[in-house]
Amino acid sequence: MSVATVERRARRADGSVIHWSIDRQHVAPRQGILVLAQGSGCLGTGTNPNLKRAKRLLPEFAVVMVEKYGVRPSDVPKDPFGGCSRTFYKHNTVSRRVEDLQRVLAELEAAPWWDQRLVLFGGSEGGAVVSMLAPRVTPTAVVIFSTAPGRSFRETFKLAVPPAVAAQADSEFAKISANPLSSKVWGGNSYRWWADILDYDGTADLLSVHAPILVVQGERDGSAPVQVARMLRDDFQRAGHSNLTYWEFADYDHQMHDAAGLSHLDEVMQRISAWLVGIVGTAHKVDESAPATLPPSLPRLSLQRLSLQRLCVPLLSQPRLWLPPRPAVPVASRAVSRLHFLPPVRVLPPSPACAVTPLRAGARV
Repeated sequence: MSVATVERRARRADGSVIHWSIDRQHVAPRQGILVLAQGSGCLGTGTNPNLKRAKRLLPEFAVVMVEKYGVRPSDVPKDPFGGCSRTFYKHNTVSRRVEDLQRVLAELEAAPWWDQRLVLFGGSEGGAVVSMLAPRVTPTAVVIFSTAPGRSFRETFKLAVPPAVAAQADSEFAKISANPLSSKVWGGNSYRWWADILDYDGTADLLSVHAPILVVQGERDGSAPVQVARMLRDDFQRAGHSNLTYWEFADYDHQMHDAAGLSHLDEVMQRISAWLVGIVGTAHKVDESAPATLPPSLPRLSLQRLSLQRLCVPLLSQPRLWLPPRPAVPVASRAVSRLHFLPPVRVLPPSPACAVTPLRAGARV
């Protein structure tokens, strides 16, 4: 039985209201929880189309979303980045969002239907939120989408903006450090927000997480630089950790658009869904409104651990590769630098060490 989203409230230590919602999607005696952490700005979760799409990742899970300080679920500001409320700019920070999520999850601990499976999904700024939250809770799986949490935001910002802006950044950062509680807005966020996140590096937090982690990165992402995401991947390799799966999509940007402007977001989300289903062990129901998967006659790859390994496949004439819900055979060795799930506009030759024959239908790597 499906049910509607229920809006609820909690209280912060300062007495302010935390607006949050729960959508159990398909009521069952026992369910897991999927936490969705939204990106930048003050758009309410109830009006955010990206969050609506993300709910379909696990249709049998209850979806929990928590509003930022000063935001209500139905808020639709004319400018969700530069036109937010004074309350939002005065109080909203990434750390505050993490505290609010912890408070909400603590309230849900007593829910008799929660089976303790907990999936954290964060996109863009939300990826920083779940990176910080993950070691403070006990997640079953973590998905970090278009975030590149591998270095401090101070470093990442300079890589993401034009050189002229990067050259002026240190001067602005000094002002932020001198006024860390100011609600003055710069770059779409308050000084307080910047001061909170400026020197945060998600690497240590993520390395302390034992649950499977999926990092989804576009090669052309102008907001979350690909080189920073690769640094995180390499840090996991150096630490000898095998719980990171790294997907880099050639020629895709922050929103998973290719160079021609074509969106591949629904296709990428389907692949994330398949990965999650393999982790949480729930029956998978494909959303009929989303693009269909490829027919069985096309090559299938069983992919279990993509991180820290190289995927050696020739460019196929077919437009896509199909990913099964439950991978069975680990991919063979060698460090990965990029994973092409869709033929890129600019095709890079495989490593000389990757000598493979063309795959037959049903073949496994």
